[in-house]
Amino acid sequence: MRQTIIVMSRHIEYDQKHEIYTHYQTLDTNFYKTHSTGDLMSRMAEDVSRVRMYTGPAMMYLANLLVTIGFSLFFMLKKDALLSLYVLTPLPILAITIYYVNTIIHKKSEHIQALLSNLTTNARESYSGIRVIKSFVQEKAMFNFFAHNSEEYRKNAVGLAKVESIYFPSMGLMIGLSTLLTIMIGGLYVVYGKHNTDIGTITEFVIYITMLTFPVSAIGWVASMVQRASASQKRLNEFLDTQPAIQNPPAAIRQHLQGNISIQNLNFTYPNTGIHAIKDFNLDIKKEKKSSSSAAPARVKLPSPNFYYACTIRITAKF
Repeated sequence: MRQTIIVMSRHIEYDQKHEIYTHYQTLDTNFYKTHSTGDLMSRMAEDVSRVRMYTGPAMMYLANLLVTIGFSLFFMLKKDALLSLYVLTPLPILAITIYYVNTIIHKKSEHIQALLSNLTTNARESYSGIRVIKSFVQEKAMFNFFAHNSEEYRKNAVGLAKVESIYFPSMGLMIGLSTLLTIMIGGLYVVYGKHNTDIGTITEFVIYITMLTFPVSAIGWVASMVQRASASQKRLNEFLDTQPAIQNPPAAIRQHLQGNISIQNLNFTYPNTGIHAIKDFNLDIKKEKKSSSSAAPARVKLPSPNFYYACTIRITAKF
């Protein structure tokens, strides 16, 4: 079972990474201007890995605990329904605790994944731009920036670990209470001769409670993986649902340009920075002629606000 399900989850991970990478190739350049490379890498690596944990181990242990809990409860109720109700009293409290903690884990997981993306982006940009950082003696500033992001990620990760640490002590407490109730109430039944309870029934119930220890304890772990996978899949869907702004029509027709080309009062502003790059640019190209712009040199403003270059745009065309 472990080999089949976990190997299957690896195949799903491969297919999902291939799908995401293929989708990345179809997106336009504006998408990559508004999304950092570190975030793209984090979603493909970390988020896909969390989804694989759901499709593999989480599904396997979920099936295991459902079968074990189902059969155990069936035989307990069949043997002594009243004693079973007493023994299983702590389980509803356990279910409420799981629901409450899962809500907190889901919110914290989404926030931590976003912090991890920022941290990965910061590291990637620092490595790729190390020459610029050293040229302007910004090592200390970049180190402090990275340390701040890393510390914020550490605090949130530790906070999530503290919340998750509630699970296993809660499981142990509830299982211990169930065992204690089994021995105490079953012992009273035996002493006073009620409900035809004997030592064998108490022993059988203790065995059932012992069998339920791991499945009930695994509920928290499985629920945590499911919540993390849900948050990661949501982040993946944000990119998978993104469509490129420029798409080829399904019935595209190739056409040859005919006649003259005229450009009047052309203006261009970078959409992401608001920088006005070209202003009032005019151009006329006659058919079967080679022409240069007769307009005044167009002033082009580069993305950096500290540098301006005046350049003459020369366009040559022949039809």
